[in-house]
This record gives sequence, structure tokens and C-alpha cells, in this order.
Amino acid sequence: MQADSASLYTNWRKIMAVSQPRYSKEEFARRGDEIYERDLCPHVEAGNEGKFIVIDIETGAYEIDADELDVCFVNPVPVGFSHINL
Repeated sequence: MQADSASLYTNWRKIMAVSQPRYSKEEFARRGDEIYERDLCPHVEAGNEGKFIVIDIETGAYEIDADELDVCFVNPVPVGFSHINL
């Protein structure tokens, strides 16, 4: 029984290993700001004052909502996203 427990623990540790972030916090913010300023700002600012935008920093996909939690969790943008208050 001891060997089985040790084996299960080892497998669990492999599955639950902490992955390293793909980007530093600074790079993450820089990419989000760059995409927003370059691609989205002219199209989304008018009529969206006070709303929140979530941007996938790898694809440029985005969601806008007045509720901060909804924009992040109801229709989440996949992969890595940056959060900006409009």
C-alpha cells in the first residue's frame, strides 16, 4: 500500500506542477496597452466610458462589459488577457 500511495503522490505532483507565466507582469501590461492603443481605442472608446475591456494579448480578441466580473468570467477571452478600464 505504501508504494501505491507514493506513486499516486508523485503523479499528483507532476499533474499539479506550477507552470511559469509566459510573460512578466510588465510585458503583459505593455502588450495589452499596445494592442489597445494601436487597434482598439479608435473603435471602442466612444459610448463605452466607464466600462471594462479584456484583451487577449496573443490574439487581440477582446470583450467589453460594464460589470468587471462579467467581462472576465461570463464571456472570458481565452489564453492571456489584459484588463483595462475605459
